[in-house]
Amino acid sequence: MRGSIRAATAIVAAAFTTMLFFAPPLAVAHEETALYALAVIHEVSPAVEGLEVKVAQLTAHAVIATNRTDDPFVVEGVDGEPFLRIRRGRVEANLRSPTAYKAADPTGERPLPKGLEPQKEARWTVLARRSTWSWFDPRVVYRRGAHNAWTIPATMGGRDITISGGFEPMEGHGHFRTALDSAPTGAGLDIRMFDGLVPGMFARNTTTKVLEIPGRQGEPFLEIGPKGVFGNERSPEYYLSGTQTVREVPALADPKAPPRWKRLSEEPVWSWLEYRARLSASTHQRSTLGTTEHTVLSWTTPVMFGGESLEIVGHVEWIPPRVAAAPDPASESLLSRWGRPLILALAIGALTALLLRLKPRPARV
Repeated sequence: MRGSIRAATAIVAAAFTTMLFFAPPLAVAHEETALYALAVIHEVSPAVEGLEVKVAQLTAHAVIATNRTDDPFVVEGVDGEPFLRIRRGRVEANLRSPTAYKAADPTGERPLPKGLEPQKEARWTVLARRSTWSWFDPRVVYRRGAHNAWTIPATMGGRDITISGGFEPMEGHGHFRTALDSAPTGAGLDIRMFDGLVPGMFARNTTTKVLEIPGRQGEPFLEIGPKGVFGNERSPEYYLSGTQTVREVPALADPKAPPRWKRLSEEPVWSWLEYRARLSASTHQRSTLGTTEHTVLSWTTPVMFGGESLEIVGHVEWIPPRVAAAPDPASESLLSRWGRPLILALAIGALTALLLRLKPRPARV
């Protein structure tokens, strides 16, 4: 019995871990149904401080929940049983829930283990020591010609919570558009922006000056210049921004401590996730967005270039479905032109970092 439990734990944890590995914040892969419609959240009711819920189009429609409180956020399975439990720094799955296994399978084709017994008391297993989790909920499935409204019931702090949503056709899908209003520029300096759940920033600096990007707490984060790219391992941003991979911030990160620099690339080119341009989860709820095109976020990233204080300024716009029904060639071509280069740049950065680990770390002079 214990052996079967350990095996089931390994299956769930491995499936979820594999899914999360292939579910980065910037996702361009879609399942076949996503060619027709994209999943959206209409409302999370009631709203709870510290809880964020989003949807993303990965290999299938994925739900992403973050709980920054100590009250467990418990998601119910298809049969009414608890299947997922998230609290600050801890994610657990119910090994007796069929939904726990279905939620790790974007294809919906894997056979379920026998003898799950979802009606019995939950048997929880720890999946991760983090506060955010993603899953492929079997209720969030698009069927052509159907109404396609969906709900996911949950509880938190003794309250019933309902996550409700639906689908919007690709040809008229409401969406957000991230735009740069101004950025330092000149011969040898190129800064660009890319859309995503967390928008991405790309910088190429072939000048003799150093481009310095601080973290959100004002600490040194990145330096891009003649000697390549350096990241500060003491900055929380270093671990969250995709400089090598997106991961939990370790205890050693301290934005008030002196920087500990690590060379990330010998070339003065880098991409990172810019959290200052990220929308809150509540902004993604269609019930709050309205039917007119408008700016939902204005953001500023301070930088230093050759010792001079400058700013990267931008905004995020909401483009409602009725406006999006007439395709915008400029916005349509943005992903094809820059989305893949961004992901490639992130991959090249990670590969460069890996290769650099295989040889002695150069001293910074």
